[in-house]
Amino acid sequence: MIKLILFDINGVFLTLEDDPFVEKFAKKYGLTKVEFQDVYDRFTISAEYDNISSEKAWQDLLDYFHIRENARSAFESAMKLKKVIPGMFELLAKVKEKRKVAYLTNYYPLAWEYCNKKWDLEEKFDGGIVSFQVKARKPEEKGFKIILQQFNLKPEEILFIDDGLKNVKAAQLLGMQAIHFQNKQQLEKQLKKLRVIA
Repeated sequence: MIKLILFDINGVFLTLEDDPFVEKFAKKYGLTKVEFQDVYDRFTISAEYDNISSEKAWQDLLDYFHIRENARSAFESAMKLKKVIPGMFELLAKVKEKRKVAYLTNYYPLAWEYCNKKWDLEEKFDGGIVSFQVKARKPEEKGFKIILQQFNLKPEEILFIDDGLKNVKAAQLLGMQAIHFQNKQQLEKQLKKLRVIA
């Protein structure tokens, strides 16, 4: 029996800001998208592991390209591109009436603080883990295993939902049931099929 629904946040409840930000920012400073994306990923992923601070990641990114812009302003311009995926928080509330809900998501501290404050993320779930808190990112096993311990569950008692196929496959390899998220309608249909919601 499924006892916990474990969700990703980015790409499931909130839109991904990375692609539009990279495109917009690269164009602004005459950089190629590929060139900027590579360096952007390198620094933000390092912060998602908590290897460097969020502030340093953004400052190092700007310094790398000799861009004289305030790091906080650059970060906020990226975050402003994030939007709520329509109907998903309502679907979460519906699921929460029947099952425990948690999150396992990749964020760096500043981004998590921003999103959590704006959308009250922690209050909407029964618990969860963000990559920087455990120094591990999906699809690595560590976060999944900590969730199992926190909720004292077996892998087959968890249904994991993520928009990233690599993450879905990682959960399945651990014995969890998993859904590759495409959109709200597809997810709702599959949750009904699994009798998670009526």
